Amino acid sequence: MGLPPRRAADGESMADTSFPSSWSPAFRLIVALLRGESAGDLAASVDRESFGQALRRHRVALALPVAGRTPLSLALRDTLALRQRQMTMAAMERTAQLGVVVNDLTGAMIGVCALKGLAFAGLFGDLLGREASDLDLLVGPADFTRALDRLGALGYRRDGAGAIDHAVTLRHPDFAASLELHRRLASPDGLFPVDRFDPWARLSAVALPRGPVATLDREAAMVYAAFHGTKHNWHRLFWLVDIAKGMAREDVDWPAVLTLARRLGVERQVVMAVLLAERVLGAALPPGLEVKPALVALGGRLADDLVPHLDDLPSDRGAELAGRMGFWPTLARLFTLYPRWRARIGLLGFFLGASDKDHAFLPLPPALAWAYPLVRVLRLLGQPLGWTRTKPTR
Repeated sequence: MGLPPRRAADGESMADTSFPSSWSPAFRLIVALLRGESAGDLAASVDRESFGQALRRHRVALALPVAGRTPLSLALRDTLALRQRQMTMAAMERTAQLGVVVNDLTGAMIGVCALKGLAFAGLFGDLLGREASDLDLLVGPADFTRALDRLGALGYRRDGAGAIDHAVTLRHPDFAASLELHRRLASPDGLFPVDRFDPWARLSAVALPRGPVATLDREAAMVYAAFHGTKHNWHRLFWLVDIAKGMAREDVDWPAVLTLARRLGVERQVVMAVLLAERVLGAALPPGLEVKPALVALGGRLADDLVPHLDDLPSDRGAELAGRMGFWPTLARLFTLYPRWRARIGLLGFFLGASDKDHAFLPLPPALAWAYPLVRVLRLLGQPLGWTRTKPTR
């Protein structure tokens, strides 16, 4: 459990870290614990309820030190210990669930690759050291229908609200974790150029109690994790902990990471993710960045712009970030992150997709549902002027 101990830089006191004023006391405390710093007066200013809420939201309990070894009050230690017990049991159940599913699919001669979550944890550390809300599996497009049939025979059923272009969400009545079955790593909208990357040529293996499971190799996993976290605006801290754990490994070929990221058009996202982990979690920067000073400067600015908002985004929708940074600065930021025009066009489609807040802002009859992207633009542009009927939630 926990990140590798952080070393203080020359002239830096580990207790002198200053946090953005926009961060809640509970979030500051969690970051201090992840950095291996003294909790100091932070722990005294955090109540049990807000600490528990922050742990649930950011899903980092298993990345923190064991509760009994933390310098916290009895109430906060009990809260952390309970969460760690619950999430350890959940990780064990989901590991077993993953093994059953993978063995069934491979037994039917269906190639399968586990993505993110437990697979990433096993690749970079401990299968039981990361919370995972669901299971993500990739199969080849030609095997997708057959895989759905096999999973259906195991008791999995489609979640109608969870069907997206590149994946289908499935649920099993006996398990809390849903299963996302992917036919591609991402939607073919240019945000992640699936036509330039063959995941089946970049596989590694993670040991499970029921046998090994294929997953992306470490370099590809780092690139994909940076893309995924950036797409979701890093609004949950456990994605950034993933990056920090990868940065702490000596068996990651970082020049190869950057080369792959550049070929896929996500080099800026990878560099921003690395610098974000360095700024927030104190992770040591990997080798290879020193030869790219302009890229590091750009990534640093992108990371610094996001840091104050990491504890203030209720979801990964662009609207929440735009409401805090401003619509035009957010759009400029996104265009900087995604330099390819195909990605920018796809990004606009995602950014303008109507949310529940847009529907609440101006209810429209079904015949006018096509107008919600315009409603969204008006609402986002109007936020700095106070044109809103719903308050942001924390």
